[in-house]
Amino acid sequence: MQDTESNSTQSLIDKYYQEEQERRLQEKTQAEISVKIEPADLAMLNMIARRFSKSRDEITRDVMSTALIDLFSRLESGERKLLARDADEATRQLAEEIAEENGVTDVDIRQGQWTTHEKSIVKLERKRAREQEKQQELLASAQKVLDQTATSAVTSKVTAATDTDPADESEELSAEGIKPSNEAEATSVFSAG
Repeated sequence: MQDTESNSTQSLIDKYYQEEQERRLQEKTQAEISVKIEPADLAMLNMIARRFSKSRDEITRDVMSTALIDLFSRLESGERKLLARDADEATRQLAEEIAEENGVTDVDIRQGQWTTHEKSIVKLERKRAREQEKQQELLASAQKVLDQTATSAVTSKVTAATDTDPADESEELSAEGIKPSNEAEATSVFSAG
């Protein structure tokens, strides 16, 4: 049993060494930048970093990455495509320069990151356009049904009003206290005079 625990513990320690080595290598291939921010922003950065047990640098890096993708997604399509291509070309060169400054010779850099983002954005834009088109079609269909229903209701009322029996109309008017006019009465009154 102790031998199994020893192997598990050794595997865990090996994993920690591996992670540490990867983190150091990654740090050596990243550029440092200096940023000036407002005290309120710095305070919130500190609070978020503390809340999630991360360093300010980690939070800042993640925020910067997310913000860049958001800014990139809001560019016009043609411009976005050109900038993605140019950024991907510059990525390799920048990574090699940073690694060389830090004494790293072998750099493993993801190629085409911005082109991949651009393609994802285009897919999302197309999907949104299709969904919006479907919504417009549904609204148009619903409006057509409403218009047909309204027309049918008006037609039914008009038909009902024209198909009314004069005796029924007489009863309705009498019930309301109005004496219906009778053509026969009207002629006899005029003929008498």
